[in-house]
Amino acid sequence: MVDEDDREPQWVRACAAALSALHAASTNEEGALEAYYLVQGAQAPQDSGDPKNPNPEHTEALESMAAMQPVLRALLDAGVTPECFAQEGKCQGFFRTAETCLVLEAAVEADGAVCDAKWRVVFSGALADAPTPTESPGLTRRNVARFFECLAQLEGAGPAAERFLCTILQEDHEMLVADQQKAIRLDFVFTALLFAFENKFAPHPAAKVAKLALEVLDQSTLGSWLVMGEKRAALTQPQSFEVLSAGLMELAAPNLPAEPVLDATQARQFSEYMARTFFSHLTLYQAVYSLQRPETKLEKKVLLETAAKPLPSSRAKSVEQIKQEENAAKAEADLEAYRAQRAKDEAALTEELIEIDPEAERIVQAIVRKQRQAMKENFNQHYADIES
Repeated sequence: MVDEDDREPQWVRACAAALSALHAASTNEEGALEAYYLVQGAQAPQDSGDPKNPNPEHTEALESMAAMQPVLRALLDAGVTPECFAQEGKCQGFFRTAETCLVLEAAVEADGAVCDAKWRVVFSGALADAPTPTESPGLTRRNVARFFECLAQLEGAGPAAERFLCTILQEDHEMLVADQQKAIRLDFVFTALLFAFENKFAPHPAAKVAKLALEVLDQSTLGSWLVMGEKRAALTQPQSFEVLSAGLMELAAPNLPAEPVLDATQARQFSEYMARTFFSHLTLYQAVYSLQRPETKLEKKVLLETAAKPLPSSRAKSVEQIKQEENAAKAEADLEAYRAQRAKDEAALTEELIEIDPEAERIVQAIVRKQRQAMKENFNQHYADIES
């Protein structure tokens, strides 16, 4: 896989050179259009040779090149440095100003080298209309810079950074609970980047030390494996430290003409960090990654409740019918309570009259019978009115 951070300086130089070549070709006194297209690895439309019947494609190409001349000149005069993005066999260089954007594109080899330095113009216009660059996953300089932005948030810095790290490492955050080995690996990268952030590493060196830490972890926790038919034991702590030392030498003191990514202080800080974290628990890391968690299959019966038998539609009731039945039941209860109280009052009055005048009992009974008859007729009429 192409290391975008390692190849980006080469892409920037090639893209900037292509911009100069395009401008120089467009300003040629003779054969400007052919030279302009040749720089882009294409063939210019042919002129018809007849002023009265020109080739419309040739005319359009001339107008397009003439419109590009001030754009190319302005970018060269301002010294704009392109920002390059590579993915899926192509590299795009974005020349951005405050209002405009020019995008050049070239094919890249499998190792990241630009093919024949043939850059073609794919966009020129307003910055708001420019295409969105294709971001590459992984521990790149740009992704680490965005990770640092998450850590710098005033609220929710840790969760935001963890979710973004899952995104660039292409891990499902919800699945980490079930896969503890992936969770430990993600936490290992998180702490390495946090160390770089706290020690003021720039995004490019931070990405490099995180990759190195991940390489040391992966090589040290493979356990026993076969090489050329011969079984090798897991790395010992000195062997694992040799992997770290070799990686630090490439970053801090590479062979010329490469430039160092880490200075001596940063290399010492990182080696001390790995010594007090990873190498202090190397045996534990190897044990966690060498043991396979057994899978246990459990079966559980799920009981389903029998659904209630629905009432037939003929027995269904509307809201109005239910309210009428409730009102009728309440009226019946009130009537029964009234009757009970009335009977109680009548009995008390009768006893009082008998004590005063025993002969009045017959008159009282007659009066009571007439009152009951009248009350019955009134209530019958009342219920008849309700039912209607």
